[in-house]
Amino acid sequence: MSRIPPMLLSRATAVAAIVSATIAAGCGGPAPPASDGLLVATGGPLQVTDGSGDLAAFDGPEDPVVAVTASGGHVVAATAAGPLVTSSGAGGKRTWLVLDIPGAPGPDFSLMAISPIGKRLALVVGEPQGASFDLVIADIGVGTSRSFAIERGLNGAPTWIGPGTIAIDVIKPAGASAIAAIDAGSGVVTDDALPGRVVSATLDGTLLALDDPETGEVLVGEAGVGGLDQAARIAHLAGPPGSAVDGLALSPDGGRLAVVRRTDAGLASIETYRRLEQGWTGVRTLNVAGDGPVSLAWLQ
Repeated sequence: MSRIPPMLLSRATAVAAIVSATIAAGCGGPAPPASDGLLVATGGPLQVTDGSGDLAAFDGPEDPVVAVTASGGHVVAATAAGPLVTSSGAGGKRTWLVLDIPGAPGPDFSLMAISPIGKRLALVVGEPQGASFDLVIADIGVGTSRSFAIERGLNGAPTWIGPGTIAIDVIKPAGASAIAAIDAGSGVVTDDALPGRVVSATLDGTLLALDDPETGEVLVGEAGVGGLDQAARIAHLAGPPGSAVDGLALSPDGGRLAVVRRTDAGLASIETYRRLEQGWTGVRTLNVAGDGPVSLAWLQ
């Protein structure tokens, strides 16, 4: 059964975007994270998992953060106060700067994803399950953007599954929900590109994590035609009975995975896994207060 992710139920009033380190005066290249590095946004202060896997305060903006995305140590955060951009310096305090997106259809962005190498930001704007939505591709640090009208219903947040392809769960013209692949250069839509409703990919797009709506499992494996490579080993990560996958975040190198699960009662938790030689192993489960949307991103 199709279900709108909770992150679509609450629209933020701003978007944050990231730019390369050279945009911020006095900032060098990205500093290595002094933590486990999973960023978590739940509508309050931005948090990050520490070396033991616990949630700790992150050097984020003062305003509550409702959505987060990251690439190579750079962080994009959407808050209720306005668009922000950060560029991390070596050993210094993060500097958060506003980034304007020319041609964007208004400031109401919270569904966003930064490209694998951090040069483009994908943002989607539209009413959940409406007739269409806009996909905006902003060129980070260049000050340009372009917008594509997607004639599908909006049913999920964008995810980059390679340097030039964006995956979004959509409502097709016939009414069924499925993940579509959208070319970031042309806006061409390929329906039924992937099974499931939620997807995450590694930096090079060769490893995918997908949800199985029927079983509630997370499937992790090598990318193949139309989804996972059925000839390769596919990991099946089961969750508690009565829970569904609400969000996924594979680390850029494919060594770590975070899963947001939500119960029928609306309660959310975050499961973290590490990829070992013998397969994926669970690290810990973090409970999330409240029933609001949960946004995840690996800092590195």
